[in-house]
Amino acid sequence: MSLNVMKVEMKVLVEDATLRRGFIAEHGLSVFLEAEHEDGSKVTLLLDAGATGDVLLHNAEKLSVPLGNIDAVVLSHGHYDHTGGLLKLLEKING
Repeated sequence: MSLNVMKVEMKVLVEDATLRRGFIAEHGLSVFLEAEHEDGSKVTLLLDAGATGDVLLHNAEKLSVPLGNIDAVVLSHGHYDHTGGLLKLLEKING
């Protein structure tokens, strides 16, 4: 069964620059995505994990992103600035 996606919310957690006070920037990328289907169900994805994990965890907390509820992590490619934070993310999620 397939469902239409009605809405997608995207929060950039790791990026090379930040314009908002209290957030940290680093070379790399991590984006939290939450998609809402037509039946109201939601799926959450994390696209990449940044370079270190420290910035990912800090900015996720500032944005109230529920990292423990991520349905899947998608790694776009194997460069350190997209995968380096994966271990810290998994340690945070798994305790």
